[in-house]
Amino acid sequence: LKYSQAPSPFAPLEPMMQKSTASAKADRPTASGGGAGTGAASGGSSLAARLSRAGFQQAPAEEAAAAPAELAAATGEAPAHAAEAAEAEEAAAEARAKAKAASKEEEGPISRVDIHLVQESWSKVEAMGEEAVGVALFRNIFTAAPEALGLFPFKDGLKNLYESPKLKAHASKVIATVSVAVNGLTNLKALVPVLQELGLKHVGYKVLKPHYDVVGSALITTLSESLEAAFTEDTKAAWLKVWELVSTTMIGNHYS
Repeated sequence: LKYSQAPSPFAPLEPMMQKSTASAKADRPTASGGGAGTGAASGGSSLAARLSRAGFQQAPAEEAAAAPAELAAATGEAPAHAAEAAEAEEAAAEARAKAKAASKEEEGPISRVDIHLVQESWSKVEAMGEEAVGVALFRNIFTAAPEALGLFPFKDGLKNLYESPKLKAHASKVIATVSVAVNGLTNLKALVPVLQELGLKHVGYKVLKPHYDVVGSALITTLSESLEAAFTEDTKAAWLKVWELVSTTMIGNHYS
């Protein structure tokens, strides 16, 4: 017996179905490198094109980066940050001003720089000998104010006043006192009472208020002669400040 197969009702469509299946396989990504790359690229390009035609466009990188800033400006966050930064800078400036004022107050009427200049220059003068520097100081005092000689016990005696043992001894004591004052500049709390007591003693020696200006001027002249080029303008200015402090403290209210 022979059986004949009935024809398939989809026979007329089979050629079209085979063609469509082959086309889909060609577009489908495979594990191999070449096919996957081509399919992805084609699919991506087709998707971008379709989105573009539908009205969807990708924002440029610059616009994307600017978006957070625009959002911050719209919500008021940017001005808030600016205000906070301004307040922080103002607080920092106030802190710096307070620190500077505190440092200045800690230094007192004479700065550390001035103290250093005075002490450094005085160490050079001291090395020349108390007696030699003391005699030079009194020479300058009596040159500027000859009448001041009458205040001292060595006014009579030798023809050469500056060879007088009494003058030399007194001059050496004066230079030693200057050394005490110079070395005490870093501790004014301890130095001030010493200067006040010394000023009171000089009232008993009949020293007058104008004499302090004479001695101060003679001291600057002596320093200039002794140090020569090393007696710079800065050093001179520092010594003038120191003498102002010393003389004002010694004078006090003794002449009021």
